[in-house]
Amino acid sequence: MSENDGEPPAVVPSGQTAYQWTIAAQGFISLFQRLAANRERKGRMAYDDAEQAALAHLQRQVPPMRLMSTEEQEAWQRRVPADLATQTDGEPFAVWWAKMDDEGSGWGVEAHTYTPSGAPSSSLFVVCRDHEDAIELSRWLRDHPTPRDLARIHEVAGHSPGEYEFTADADGAEQNTGPRRGGDRAARPLVLGEDAWAAALGRNVPEPLATRLLAESDLNHPDFPAWQELHRLANEEVGRVGADPDKLAGVIGRMLSGWREVKWPSRAAHSVLNQARELPRYEDMVRSTFPGQQAGPAPGTGARDERGRGPGGGNGMVVDSEVVDTTPPRPRAGSSPAEALKWAQSLDPRNLEHRVMAKAEYTRWGSAVDEVLQEKFPSVVPKAKDTARKEARRRGEAPVAAATTGTSAAETPAAREIDAETLAAHAKDVERLDPAKSIDRRAALTMLGHVPPEIDRMIADKFADDERITERVTELYPDGLPEAASWRNRADADDAHAAANMSTPDSPQTPAVDEQAQGQAAATGEQHAANAEKAAAGAASARTATVRHPGATPPARPRTRR
Repeated sequence: MSENDGEPPAVVPSGQTAYQWTIAAQGFISLFQRLAANRERKGRMAYDDAEQAALAHLQRQVPPMRLMSTEEQEAWQRRVPADLATQTDGEPFAVWWAKMDDEGSGWGVEAHTYTPSGAPSSSLFVVCRDHEDAIELSRWLRDHPTPRDLARIHEVAGHSPGEYEFTADADGAEQNTGPRRGGDRAARPLVLGEDAWAAALGRNVPEPLATRLLAESDLNHPDFPAWQELHRLANEEVGRVGADPDKLAGVIGRMLSGWREVKWPSRAAHSVLNQARELPRYEDMVRSTFPGQQAGPAPGTGARDERGRGPGGGNGMVVDSEVVDTTPPRPRAGSSPAEALKWAQSLDPRNLEHRVMAKAEYTRWGSAVDEVLQEKFPSVVPKAKDTARKEARRRGEAPVAAATTGTSAAETPAAREIDAETLAAHAKDVERLDPAKSIDRRAALTMLGHVPPEIDRMIADKFADDERITERVTELYPDGLPEAASWRNRADADDAHAAANMSTPDSPQTPAVDEQAQGQAAATGEQHAANAEKAAAGAASARTATVRHPGATPPARPRTRR
């Protein structure tokens, strides 16, 4: 019998053991964070495959640039009285931009070119998802104020991945069950009906995942758009390489069997099938072995070139009574991931059109393309991640978990509604306006109520003699406009951000990324914005408020007028 017999066993580990466990846990967490950070730097929004698939689908639902719908154009143009909208003051060109509404549906950009007689020769109405693109687009258009340049942007905004052409057999009977939504000008041939695709999935995807996946094919299912994306991709592969639907479905079943959890079946299936297209022998693996199976046109044939060329008839832009061909050099129907990779490698990081196209094609062609896009355009991934989270909140979905190295969902809305760069850009635009010109009064009325209150104040002060603007300001701010203090608060915040970024050290764990240089570049922009905000604060302090009732409390951000 030992001397320890009879003593109760230790309930808690000793201090030394607890210390060793703590060190081991910290090492594991640090390793996981490094792995996650490295994976995200390679064109991903998240470390986890399921989360990446969910985020990728959500961000694809909000294009980085699109044409305004008819309803949106009507609401946008109602901001300006009809008589003022026709006055040009002899200007050959005009452009302005503002938020579409308070619900965060993007930034509208309106531009016009005019003939010497004052007649409009071309017009552009687009919506940018990200403020950086709206700012850059307005600057670019000022440097390229021609109808042909407006046509180029019109084509970039009008591009879509494509839908389906409805097909029928020789007797006129429908061969396939066509899509129940969509299907417009950039149509792809429908070679795989939804019913046939659903049957292939039912045969090759294990239960209960198959049942959950097929449930999303219901038009009323919340994730029906993800099912449409999956069907579109399968249809593309049948038409491009002559893939057997059963083999495509088998790829999905095998790859998803290794996932720990599949929360969104169609999103996950689209993600793994898209990844599989990058495999070395993918085409041989999925190509049909049955004679008569429809295969894609051979590379270089007229059919392939015509399908990949771009939108069909009526999709050009009419400029001075001529149809301008504005097909952008980007992947189209019939393109392969290898072709998309060559396209991505040819993009110019300084080119606005290329950045917009990069955002639009992100997550559509596989990880190799995404990594190149992220390397060339560092804002692609963070903007896509922010868009995906906003779309999830709009849909009322459970919050998508934040990636390990990303900003948490709760932190996504910044402390300020509008960031400093956007505020400074708006301020510069207002400084350009001339109260004596009707076309500038039109721009001011378009912006008023759809920009931050500080910018509304600048407009109100600059156009104090304009009765229409004064009435609009009184309607929007019955208790008066905000004081200059908010400008100073923004400037102080930007000074603090600039100081923090300036002191960012370079991490030896990421040799391919110079964090110090990135921090200094960010600090420079924030310092410029802070200087502009300080100047605006000084100017606002020196002026008497255009509309101000004594003792009134500055109101919150006004709701957009429709």
